[in-house]
Amino acid sequence: MNHYYNMRIRKAFESKENWYKINCFGARQWIIFSVLMI
Repeated sequence: MNHYYNMRIRKAFESKENWYKINCFGARQWIIFSVLMI
């Protein structure tokens, strides 16, 4: 949900807790995808 990967989810703007949970999920997905590509 930031300028680097341009995620704009309305749910993320509802609270800071949602924002962190959504970004944490996205970061984990990026890590998993990166490891699989190696």
